[in-house]
Amino acid sequence: MNEAWGDFFSAMVASASALLGLLFVGLSLNLERILAGRGLASRALLALVLLLVATALSLVFLMPALGLLIHGLVVAAAATPLFIGGSWICITDAASEQRPRLVVTLNLVLFELAVLPYLAGGVLLIRGDAAGIYWIAAAMVLSIVKAAAEAWVLLVETKR
Repeated sequence: MNEAWGDFFSAMVASASALLGLLFVGLSLNLERILAGRGLASRALLALVLLLVATALSLVFLMPALGLLIHGLVVAAAATPLFIGGSWICITDAASEQRPRLVVTLNLVLFELAVLPYLAGGVLLIRGDAAGIYWIAAAMVLSIVKAAAEAWVLLVETKR
């Protein structure tokens, strides 16, 4: 893998872990309101997991001497349950909360847009195609954007 990617993954570890810590503190301070709100706990979980996966995978990519196959397997192993579990949470919470279909669909699509590039990148790396790294980088950036959107919803809903 190109050494220039080390700078990207170092920056990703720093930013995603900082956001993860800030989100955790924010959730701790507003835990009662979040638990009392409809669907807020699951949205908080999704935000935490998106940031945690971005942090963990960035750390794996900083490990020396791992080949494309190992990187691809690790990404696929992290992204598959994230995709399935996160999609399930988006769908089941929406059904229990009886939110408008447009809101449910938008939330699900944005979540899946953040996670699907992980799967594509993992498959490409497993096949030996180094271009998979670009897909993974995109997934990490989109995961931060989606986690920030979830954090915004938590902030607004806990202050209502």
